[in-house]
Amino acid sequence: MRVLTITILLIASLCTEVLGQCSSAGSMSTSDLKLCGSSVNFTFTANPGYVFYLQRKTGPSSWTSGEAGDPKGPVASSYTTLTWNVTVAGEYRVKADGCDIQYFYRDVVEGTEPVITASFADGDGSKCVGSTFNLSASGGSGGTTYEWYTASTGGTLLHTGSTYNVSPSSTTTYHLGGTAFDAVGCSYPISPRIAITATVYSEPGAPSLSDQSRCGTGTVTFSGTGNYRW
Repeated sequence: MRVLTITILLIASLCTEVLGQCSSAGSMSTSDLKLCGSSVNFTFTANPGYVFYLQRKTGPSSWTSGEAGDPKGPVASSYTTLTWNVTVAGEYRVKADGCDIQYFYRDVVEGTEPVITASFADGDGSKCVGSTFNLSASGGSGGTTYEWYTASTGGTLLHTGSTYNVSPSSTTTYHLGGTAFDAVGCSYPISPRIAITATVYSEPGAPSLSDQSRCGTGTVTFSGTGNYRW
Protein backbone atom coordinates (compact mmCIF):
# COMPACT_ATOMS: atom_id res chain seq x y z
CA MET A 1 0.00 0.00 0.00
CA ARG A 2 2.83 2.34 0.84
CA VAL A 3 4.65 1.50 -2.42
CA LEU A 4 1.53 2.30 -4.46
CA THR A 5 1.16 5.65 -2.79
CA ILE A 6 4.77 6.57 -3.51
CA THR A 7 4.40 5.49 -7.15
CA ILE A 8 1.36 7.71 -7.66
CA LEU A 9 3.10 10.69 -6.13
CA LEU A 10 6.14 10.18 -8.35
CA ILE A 11 3.98 10.02 -11.48
CA ALA A 12 2.04 13.12 -10.44
CA SER A 13 5.27 14.98 -9.75
CA LEU A 14 6.72 13.99 -13.15
CA CYS A 15 3.56 15.12 -15.03
CA THR A 16 3.58 18.46 -13.26
CA GLU A 17 7.20 19.02 -14.23
CA VAL A 18 6.60 18.16 -17.91
CA LEU A 19 3.43 20.25 -18.20
CA GLY A 20 5.21 23.16 -16.62
CA GLN A 21 7.55 23.25 -19.63
CA CYS A 22 4.70 23.97 -22.05
CA SER A 23 4.69 27.75 -22.39
CA SER A 24 2.56 29.79 -24.77
CA ALA A 25 3.21 29.01 -28.41
CA GLY A 26 2.76 32.66 -29.36
CA SER A 27 0.15 35.36 -29.77
CA MET A 28 -1.87 37.33 -32.30
CA SER A 29 -4.64 39.90 -32.50
CA THR A 30 -8.16 38.51 -32.09
CA SER A 31 -9.90 41.39 -33.84
CA ASP A 32 -11.42 40.72 -37.27
CA LEU A 33 -8.92 40.76 -40.12
CA LYS A 34 -10.23 42.71 -43.12
CA LEU A 35 -10.04 41.15 -46.57
CA CYS A 36 -10.40 44.34 -48.61
CA GLY A 37 -8.93 43.10 -51.88
CA SER A 38 -7.95 39.75 -53.34
CA SER A 39 -5.76 38.78 -50.37
CA VAL A 40 -4.58 39.80 -46.92
CA ASN A 41 -1.62 38.81 -44.74
CA PHE A 42 -2.51 36.75 -41.67
CA THR A 43 0.28 37.13 -39.08
CA PHE A 44 1.15 35.28 -35.89
CA THR A 45 3.93 36.00 -33.38
CA ALA A 46 5.51 32.61 -32.71
CA ASN A 47 7.70 31.20 -29.94
CA PRO A 48 10.18 28.28 -30.26
CA GLY A 49 9.27 24.65 -29.71
CA TYR A 50 6.23 24.40 -31.99
CA VAL A 51 5.30 23.95 -35.61
CA PHE A 52 2.37 25.98 -36.89
CA TYR A 53 -0.58 25.44 -39.21
CA LEU A 54 -3.18 27.96 -40.34
CA GLN A 55 -6.53 26.20 -40.61
CA ARG A 56 -9.86 27.42 -41.98
CA LYS A 57 -13.19 26.16 -40.67
CA THR A 58 -15.17 24.22 -43.28
CA GLY A 59 -17.97 22.77 -41.14
CA PRO A 60 -19.38 22.67 -37.60
CA SER A 61 -16.36 20.70 -36.38
CA SER A 62 -14.12 20.38 -39.43
CA TRP A 63 -11.05 22.39 -40.43
CA THR A 64 -8.59 22.36 -43.30
CA SER A 65 -5.26 20.68 -42.61
CA GLY A 66 -3.38 23.93 -43.23
CA GLU A 67 -2.48 26.53 -45.79
CA ALA A 68 0.08 26.07 -48.57
CA GLY A 69 3.58 25.83 -47.14
CA ASP A 70 2.49 24.47 -43.75
CA PRO A 71 3.80 23.53 -41.34
CA LYS A 72 5.86 26.58 -40.45
CA GLY A 73 8.60 26.35 -37.83
CA PRO A 74 9.83 25.47 -35.40
CA VAL A 75 11.21 28.99 -35.10
CA ALA A 76 14.64 29.77 -33.71
CA SER A 77 13.71 32.63 -31.38
CA SER A 78 10.75 34.13 -29.57
CA TYR A 79 8.56 36.80 -31.19
CA THR A 80 9.18 35.52 -34.72
CA THR A 81 6.46 36.72 -37.10
CA LEU A 82 4.86 34.06 -39.28
CA THR A 83 2.81 35.19 -42.28
CA TRP A 84 0.18 33.46 -44.39
CA ASN A 85 -1.43 35.01 -47.48
CA VAL A 86 -5.20 34.51 -47.13
CA THR A 87 -7.58 34.84 -50.09
CA VAL A 88 -10.83 33.45 -48.61
CA ALA A 89 -12.91 34.93 -45.79
CA GLY A 90 -13.99 32.75 -42.89
CA GLU A 91 -13.14 31.55 -39.40
CA TYR A 92 -9.47 30.68 -38.98
CA ARG A 93 -7.26 29.25 -36.29
CA VAL A 94 -3.53 28.84 -35.85
CA LYS A 95 -2.71 25.35 -34.64
CA ALA A 96 0.53 25.15 -32.65
CA ASP A 97 1.84 21.60 -32.30
CA GLY A 98 4.72 20.95 -29.92
CA CYS A 99 4.95 20.36 -26.19
CA ASP A 100 1.17 20.41 -26.36
CA ILE A 101 -1.41 21.54 -28.95
CA GLN A 102 -2.64 25.12 -28.72
CA TYR A 103 -5.20 26.95 -30.86
CA PHE A 104 -5.53 30.67 -31.60
CA TYR A 105 -8.70 31.89 -33.33
CA ARG A 106 -9.39 34.84 -35.61
CA ASP A 107 -12.04 35.71 -38.22
CA VAL A 108 -11.27 37.03 -41.69
CA VAL A 109 -14.13 39.22 -42.96
CA GLU A 110 -14.56 40.22 -46.58
CA GLY A 111 -15.25 43.78 -47.65
CA THR A 112 -17.75 44.77 -50.34
CA GLU A 113 -17.36 47.96 -52.35
CA PRO A 114 -20.39 50.18 -51.66
CA VAL A 115 -22.50 51.72 -54.41
CA ILE A 116 -22.13 55.51 -54.49
CA THR A 117 -24.72 57.69 -56.23
CA ALA A 118 -25.03 61.36 -57.12
CA SER A 119 -28.47 62.95 -57.53
CA PHE A 120 -30.49 66.12 -57.11
CA ALA A 121 -31.96 66.27 -53.61
CA ASP A 122 -35.21 67.82 -54.87
CA GLY A 123 -35.29 65.62 -57.97
CA ASP A 124 -35.01 68.62 -60.29
CA GLY A 125 -31.94 68.74 -62.53
CA SER A 126 -33.30 71.33 -64.99
CA LYS A 127 -34.02 74.88 -63.87
CA CYS A 128 -34.04 78.46 -65.06
CA VAL A 129 -30.93 80.60 -64.82
CA GLY A 130 -30.46 82.03 -61.33
CA SER A 131 -31.92 78.95 -59.65
CA THR A 132 -30.12 76.78 -57.08
CA PHE A 133 -29.40 73.11 -57.73
CA ASN A 134 -29.13 70.82 -54.70
CA LEU A 135 -26.54 68.13 -55.43
CA SER A 136 -26.53 65.12 -53.12
CA ALA A 137 -24.22 62.11 -52.69
CA SER A 138 -25.14 58.88 -50.92
CA GLY A 139 -23.81 55.41 -50.23
CA GLY A 140 -20.95 54.10 -48.11
CA SER A 141 -20.52 53.74 -44.36
CA GLY A 142 -18.89 55.89 -41.70
CA GLY A 143 -15.76 57.65 -42.82
CA THR A 144 -16.86 58.02 -46.45
CA THR A 145 -15.76 61.33 -47.97
CA TYR A 146 -17.44 62.99 -50.98
CA GLU A 147 -15.53 65.41 -53.18
CA TRP A 148 -17.04 67.47 -56.03
CA TYR A 149 -14.76 68.31 -58.96
CA THR A 150 -14.92 70.26 -62.20
CA ALA A 151 -13.64 67.35 -64.31
CA SER A 152 -13.72 63.55 -64.53
CA THR A 153 -9.98 63.42 -63.82
CA GLY A 154 -7.80 66.11 -62.29
CA GLY A 155 -9.71 69.36 -62.35
CA THR A 156 -10.47 71.66 -59.43
CA LEU A 157 -11.89 70.48 -56.11
CA LEU A 158 -15.02 72.58 -55.62
CA HIS A 159 -16.49 71.22 -52.41
CA THR A 160 -16.25 68.41 -49.85
CA GLY A 161 -19.42 66.97 -48.34
CA SER A 162 -22.48 64.87 -49.11
CA THR A 163 -24.50 67.93 -50.21
CA TYR A 164 -23.48 70.75 -52.51
CA ASN A 165 -25.68 73.67 -53.57
CA VAL A 166 -24.75 75.42 -56.81
CA SER A 167 -26.16 78.19 -59.00
CA PRO A 168 -24.43 77.89 -62.36
CA SER A 169 -25.10 80.50 -65.04
CA SER A 170 -25.13 77.83 -67.76
CA THR A 171 -25.48 74.08 -68.04
CA THR A 172 -22.65 72.52 -65.98
CA THR A 173 -21.48 69.00 -65.23
CA TYR A 174 -20.08 68.18 -61.79
CA HIS A 175 -18.01 65.11 -60.95
CA LEU A 176 -18.24 63.23 -57.65
CA GLY A 177 -15.11 61.52 -56.29
CA GLY A 178 -13.62 60.79 -52.89
CA THR A 179 -13.21 57.68 -50.76
CA ALA A 180 -15.93 55.21 -49.79
CA PHE A 181 -15.89 52.88 -46.77
CA ASP A 182 -17.95 49.71 -46.38
CA ALA A 183 -19.44 48.24 -43.19
CA VAL A 184 -16.31 46.16 -42.58
CA GLY A 185 -14.04 49.22 -42.71
CA CYS A 186 -12.44 48.65 -46.10
CA SER A 187 -11.86 51.78 -48.18
CA TYR A 188 -12.34 52.24 -51.91
CA PRO A 189 -11.64 55.24 -54.17
CA ILE A 190 -14.77 56.58 -55.85
CA SER A 191 -13.40 55.95 -59.33
CA PRO A 192 -14.28 56.67 -62.00
CA ARG A 193 -15.90 59.86 -60.75
CA ILE A 194 -19.67 60.09 -61.05
CA ALA A 195 -20.94 62.78 -63.41
CA ILE A 196 -24.13 64.77 -62.79
CA THR A 197 -25.32 67.61 -65.03
CA ALA A 198 -27.29 70.67 -63.94
CA THR A 199 -29.22 71.89 -67.00
CA VAL A 200 -29.78 75.66 -67.02
CA TYR A 201 -32.48 77.25 -69.15
CA SER A 202 -31.27 80.66 -70.32
CA GLU A 203 -33.47 83.72 -69.89
CA PRO A 204 -35.52 84.29 -73.07
CA GLY A 205 -35.02 87.49 -74.98
CA ALA A 206 -37.76 90.10 -75.45
CA PRO A 207 -40.14 89.16 -78.27
CA SER A 208 -40.23 91.30 -81.41
CA LEU A 209 -43.30 92.11 -83.47
CA SER A 210 -43.67 93.95 -86.77
CA ASP A 211 -46.53 96.30 -87.60
CA GLN A 212 -49.15 95.14 -90.07
CA SER A 213 -51.74 97.17 -92.00
CA ARG A 214 -54.91 96.53 -93.97
CA CYS A 215 -57.45 98.62 -95.80
CA GLY A 216 -61.03 97.72 -95.00
CA THR A 217 -62.32 94.75 -93.15
CA GLY A 218 -60.54 91.39 -93.12
CA THR A 219 -57.77 89.57 -91.33
CA VAL A 220 -54.46 90.96 -90.21
CA THR A 221 -51.75 88.42 -89.34
CA PHE A 222 -49.12 89.26 -86.75
CA SER A 223 -45.96 87.23 -86.31
CA GLY A 224 -43.17 87.53 -83.82
CA THR A 225 -39.97 85.86 -82.58
CA GLY A 226 -39.16 84.64 -79.10
CA ASN A 227 -41.43 83.46 -76.28
CA TYR A 228 -44.67 85.40 -76.10
CA ARG A 229 -48.35 85.31 -75.27
CA TRP A 230 -51.14 87.15 -77.09
